[in-house]
Amino acid sequence: MEADRPAGGRDPIKVATDLGQIWFWGRDRGKPLVLMITGAMAPADVWAGEFDELDYLRVHLPGNHCPPLAETSIAAFARSIDQALAMNFSGRPVFVAGISMGALVGLAMRSPELRGALLIEPPLRTRHLWSVQRMPMEAGLTEQDLLLLKNVLGVSKAGSEPRDYTHLLAGLRVRTTVVVGSEPLLPKRKVARVPSVVDDDDRALLAAHPLVRIVLVEGAGHAVHAEGFVPVTRLMFAEATAALLG
Repeated sequence: MEADRPAGGRDPIKVATDLGQIWFWGRDRGKPLVLMITGAMAPADVWAGEFDELDYLRVHLPGNHCPPLAETSIAAFARSIDQALAMNFSGRPVFVAGISMGALVGLAMRSPELRGALLIEPPLRTRHLWSVQRMPMEAGLTEQDLLLLKNVLGVSKAGSEPRDYTHLLAGLRVRTTVVVGSEPLLPKRKVARVPSVVDDDDRALLAAHPLVRIVLVEGAGHAVHAEGFVPVTRLMFAEATAALLG
């Protein structure tokens, strides 16, 4: 199958996979690729941009600014992106970056083209995520949004059940930087902003992995991609350049 490749980069590159279409936003110039996977309900233009030396493409989670897939899960999203890369970007080295749920998708990817990863606030375990339990009650959510929250985070209007993605670390094969905010998840309390979703136990688990290093952004919570935009952007570019251009 061939991708629909509009010129100019303003329209998405649409790639058909077994579970549905994956849409890539950005310009494809045949260069080594930085792939950004955005988070749940992310705005259409979040982290839009361009690099001179590298191609930079963004993927929104299926159902957000693009069609949903036949299955709503981290595994399905990662498998479909892997397939889309194999079909349309084969032989191109890839550096993956992801935000929140998008970071989980990046962690689950197994493409042989991967050369490195930068994962921003991945919610590895949801057992203590008190800060997201009321998200299904928010106004304006679509049925697809509610399905995503239930399937991925285990939260719904009926309650919550824990999800555990720590098994994904066993399949990690590339050097990975995990960016976390300094605002701690625990204890449960009144806060002015959503705290980090990576608790101390999960930080210790990540730090023990030989391919993982943790970068703490002071003065930031879960939205470290926005609250620490400048240093995180610089970090992503530096690590992608090192991984892809050596």
